[in-house]
Amino acid sequence: MALILCPECGHSVSDKAISCPSCGYPIHIPTPVSTELIPRRKPKRHRKLPNGSGSIKHLSGKRARPWAAYPPVTEFTLKGSPVSLALP
Repeated sequence: MALILCPECGHSVSDKAISCPSCGYPIHIPTPVSTELIPRRKPKRHRKLPNGSGSIKHLSGKRARPWAAYPPVTEFTLKGSPVSLALP
Protein backbone atom coordinates (compact mmCIF):
# COMPACT_ATOMS: atom_id res chain seq x y z
CA MET A 1 0.00 0.00 0.00
CA ALA A 2 1.49 3.29 -1.07
CA LEU A 3 0.50 6.87 -0.40
CA ILE A 4 -0.05 9.13 -3.39
CA LEU A 5 -0.95 12.80 -3.64
CA CYS A 6 -4.49 13.75 -4.56
CA PRO A 7 -4.39 15.70 -7.87
CA GLU A 8 -7.24 17.94 -6.68
CA CYS A 9 -6.24 19.00 -3.14
CA GLY A 10 -2.70 17.61 -2.65
CA HIS A 11 -3.44 15.50 0.48
CA SER A 12 -1.88 12.05 0.97
CA VAL A 13 -4.25 9.30 -0.14
CA SER A 14 -3.83 5.53 -0.28
CA ASP A 15 -3.48 4.09 -3.76
CA LYS A 16 -6.22 1.56 -2.84
CA ALA A 17 -8.73 4.32 -1.97
CA ILE A 18 -11.72 4.90 -4.21
CA SER A 19 -11.77 8.65 -3.59
CA CYS A 20 -9.90 11.28 -1.63
CA PRO A 21 -11.27 11.48 1.95
CA SER A 22 -10.83 15.25 2.16
CA CYS A 23 -12.19 16.47 -1.19
CA GLY A 24 -13.94 13.42 -2.67
CA TYR A 25 -11.95 13.41 -5.93
CA PRO A 26 -12.17 9.92 -7.52
CA ILE A 27 -8.73 8.31 -7.24
CA HIS A 28 -9.49 4.78 -8.33
CA ILE A 29 -12.38 3.80 -10.56
CA PRO A 30 -13.24 0.14 -9.84
CA THR A 31 -13.29 -2.12 -12.87
CA PRO A 32 -16.63 -3.80 -13.52
CA VAL A 33 -16.94 -7.43 -12.54
CA SER A 34 -16.77 -9.78 -15.47
CA THR A 35 -20.12 -11.02 -16.68
CA GLU A 36 -18.97 -14.56 -17.37
CA LEU A 37 -21.53 -17.19 -16.59
CA ILE A 38 -20.73 -19.13 -13.46
CA PRO A 39 -21.51 -22.83 -13.89
CA ARG A 40 -24.44 -23.79 -11.66
CA ARG A 41 -24.66 -27.02 -9.76
CA LYS A 42 -27.57 -29.30 -10.34
CA PRO A 43 -29.89 -29.38 -7.33
CA LYS A 44 -29.76 -32.57 -5.29
CA ARG A 45 -32.58 -34.91 -6.15
CA HIS A 46 -34.31 -36.65 -3.31
CA ARG A 47 -35.27 -40.27 -3.74
CA LYS A 48 -38.97 -40.81 -4.23
CA LEU A 49 -41.45 -43.68 -4.17
CA PRO A 50 -44.81 -43.82 -5.93
CA ASN A 51 -47.80 -42.57 -3.96
CA GLY A 52 -49.21 -45.07 -1.47
CA SER A 53 -46.11 -47.24 -1.35
CA GLY A 54 -44.52 -45.96 1.88
CA SER A 55 -41.62 -43.63 2.42
CA ILE A 56 -37.85 -43.43 2.13
CA LYS A 57 -35.77 -42.08 5.00
CA HIS A 58 -32.12 -41.16 5.28
CA LEU A 59 -30.35 -43.02 8.09
CA SER A 60 -27.69 -41.30 10.20
CA GLY A 61 -24.00 -42.16 10.24
CA LYS A 62 -21.70 -43.54 7.58
CA ARG A 63 -23.39 -46.59 6.11
CA ALA A 64 -23.01 -48.61 2.95
CA ARG A 65 -26.75 -48.10 2.35
CA PRO A 66 -27.81 -44.82 3.98
CA TRP A 67 -31.44 -45.00 2.76
CA ALA A 68 -34.25 -47.19 4.12
CA ALA A 69 -37.72 -47.83 2.69
CA TYR A 70 -40.64 -48.05 5.12
CA PRO A 71 -44.01 -49.59 4.19
CA PRO A 72 -47.15 -47.45 4.32
CA VAL A 73 -49.01 -47.24 7.61
CA THR A 74 -52.76 -47.66 7.46
CA GLU A 75 -53.64 -48.34 11.09
CA PHE A 76 -53.06 -46.15 14.14
CA THR A 77 -53.56 -46.64 17.89
CA LEU A 78 -55.91 -44.43 19.90
CA LYS A 79 -52.91 -42.29 20.91
CA GLY A 80 -52.01 -41.68 17.27
CA SER A 81 -48.88 -43.83 16.91
CA PRO A 82 -48.70 -46.15 13.89
CA VAL A 83 -49.37 -49.87 14.27
CA SER A 84 -46.66 -52.00 12.65
CA LEU A 85 -47.94 -54.85 10.55
CA ALA A 86 -46.60 -58.25 11.63
CA LEU A 87 -45.35 -60.37 8.77
CA PRO A 88 -46.64 -63.98 8.73
